Amino acid sequence: MKVVKKGREQRGWSKELECTGAGNQGGGCGAILLVEQGDVYSTYSSCRDEVTNYHTFMCSQCGVETDIKDRLPFIPPDRSEKSRLEAKAVRDHYNK
Repeated sequence: MKVVKKGREQRGWSKELECTGAGNQGGGCGAILLVEQGDVYSTYSSCRDEVTNYHTFMCSQCGVETDIKDRLPFIPPDRSEKSRLEAKAVRDHYNK
């Protein structure tokens, strides 16, 4: 294979992942997405005195969140309460 015209250099982390809704009550649409570093954010769940952190992305097709099982080579930012409400609004829109 030959490169006819060079493209941009890959910056940061990216990986093809499936929208499954894993860790978020399922409901994923099955789309295969190229998830980039900027698409990933930290979420958590707590039970009693234990807190578990997750790395999560939201599907651009259906709005469902999926937790990433793999260990990441970076620390994603925390997701703000505002962003959580926006994601809920998108999910509610698609679940009508």
